[in-house]
Amino acid sequence: RLGFNWDVSKNVKTQIRGGAGLFAGPPPLIWLSNTASNNGGQFGTLNLGDIVFSPDIHTYHPHGENMTANNSYELALIPPGFKYPQVLKANVAIDRLLPGDIIASIEAAYVKDIIAVYFQNVNLPTSGLAFEGSDKRVRYDKTSINSATNPAIEKAILMNNSHKGYAYSVTLQLQKRITNFYFGASYTYSQTKSINDGGSLQTRMW
Repeated sequence: RLGFNWDVSKNVKTQIRGGAGLFAGPPPLIWLSNTASNNGGQFGTLNLGDIVFSPDIHTYHPHGENMTANNSYELALIPPGFKYPQVLKANVAIDRLLPGDIIASIEAAYVKDIIAVYFQNVNLPTSGLAFEGSDKRVRYDKTSINSATNPAIEKAILMNNSHKGYAYSVTLQLQKRITNFYFGASYTYSQTKSINDGGSLQTRMW
């Protein structure tokens, strides 16, 4: 991030400050582990009741009539070239010292997704049920979620990149210091557009 602070009037009464930078955080590694746990290769379940630990990996291998095959499964997919999220953040503000030692500020901030992440179920059927009322988007219930191409796959969640998200805000603020106390009033207008908020650790989004 690069930032600046400019004393316009040379008397600490008017300043312009701001900056911009690219930001990225530690990647949620569970995104990668989902591809291992939802790989379409875990087809069977076995109910053994109480299990006692054994160092022999073959002790509880399913075999014979005790094995029950799953009739459906899920897939978690990541395309080649997938990148972890990165955002551009920028802000600029003007501070002005008014009579009565009141500080007035106006600040604008902008955030843009350079690399965002979204999840898409690429195994949805070609048709579904329409919402009633003014919202006519297609919805899929549990009885029709399996695709006609491969009915054994309930969901095939593809995690991919996008750059469509953004957010901006404008803040007006008045501040005044009286002895050891700060008093202030502010108003903020903001708008955010997000393709995926990433509120869950698992790729369960349709």
